[in-house]
Amino acid sequence: MPVQDITICAGMTDERTATTLRLLRKLVWPAVVLLLWGGLHLADRTLHRRAYELLLGGDTSGAVSMLGAVVSLEPDFYIHRGKMGKKALVEAFRTTGKMLKSDVAWIYDTGAPVIGTPAIASGSVYIGNNADMLYKLDAGTGEVLWSVGVGGDVETKPLVTGDVVYVASHDGLHALSTEDGEQKWFLNIRWAESSPVMASGVIYIGADNSQFLAVGASSGKQLWAFATNGPVESSPAFASGRVYFGCNSGTLYSVDVETGKLAWSYEVGGGIEGMPLVLDGAVYAGGKEGIFVALDAGFGHKLWEKNLGGSIQSSAAGTGKTIVIGTMSGRLFGLSAVDGKTRWVYGGGGPFESSPAIVDGTVYVGCHYGFLHSIDLQTGEEQWRFLTGWDIDESSPAVGAGIVVIGSLDGRVYALRKK
Repeated sequence: MPVQDITICAGMTDERTATTLRLLRKLVWPAVVLLLWGGLHLADRTLHRRAYELLLGGDTSGAVSMLGAVVSLEPDFYIHRGKMGKKALVEAFRTTGKMLKSDVAWIYDTGAPVIGTPAIASGSVYIGNNADMLYKLDAGTGEVLWSVGVGGDVETKPLVTGDVVYVASHDGLHALSTEDGEQKWFLNIRWAESSPVMASGVIYIGADNSQFLAVGASSGKQLWAFATNGPVESSPAFASGRVYFGCNSGTLYSVDVETGKLAWSYEVGGGIEGMPLVLDGAVYAGGKEGIFVALDAGFGHKLWEKNLGGSIQSSAAGTGKTIVIGTMSGRLFGLSAVDGKTRWVYGGGGPFESSPAIVDGTVYVGCHYGFLHSIDLQTGEEQWRFLTGWDIDESSPAVGAGIVVIGSLDGRVYALRKK
């Protein structure tokens, strides 16, 4: 090779090397910052978990002291609750420490995030987790009566009827014996996140493949399928011979249970994940665009509509006068069932993806800051709030047998005595 060519090649190599070095220098500081942030986040998360374990163990002062080592300037120092600030979190630890001594019936650690909603039936609590497990717990003590693997994460609410518990997991719909958890039948439904309901011996459930299904409760055989505009995560509501449910494209459906034929549909706007509320001849539902509607249950005509200013990803609860619904903007609304006018707004928590439950004039609901809230239905005023070990995602409170039960992403199931 001529000397000139060798010189050119050497020059090109030197230029590539210089370019590579310049690029590496530019990447050094971002890499250092990323490593520091990651290490800080891991340290904060570890400290927070340890602090909460101390709290559960009865050492409130030790828990608060350890919480003081958390770096509050680190973004979301323990996922969502970092946004409430360390001072408010310390106060929540102290309040929860007192409630642990007087108001907690039991706590059970499943070892994996609990996103599903518990069901209470015949003195037992049924709940699943994200390690493919379904548990039957004694409602009085939290003792495990049995646990079974179901082949997929359980992010739904079990349905208990007689001696059978039906549960939808990410691999499909299971029918199990309430006595020992033995499987009676299984129907494959891809990524099932719709909780089943039953009427007249038929199970109704949504599917991820843009279908809504009717299934024989005793046989597990599909009776009919209704095609939708998108995946159905919404759990159905049954009333007067129809099922009402939404889909991820924002369509709300009313379907005749005998024929599987459409009665009416309505475009709410934004995906509908929550179960519609059917009450006194009206259907209430909201979508991710923040629109909440009341429709005539028979014909689907709009009665009223309200923009709540935040994504709606949960179900509503209501009485004859007040409808309660939460948004991902961190506000819980008490609305007039008649015209949708705001009666009160509660802002004492983080984003509400958990659906409220109303019992004896009290609203119970979880939030992404990890609180289980108790709120007066008439005034919207907070009665108490209890802090779990991590976020409360879609798990919604179940009330019965003298307790209020909810699951948390920390893997625990919490049972508080109903006051």
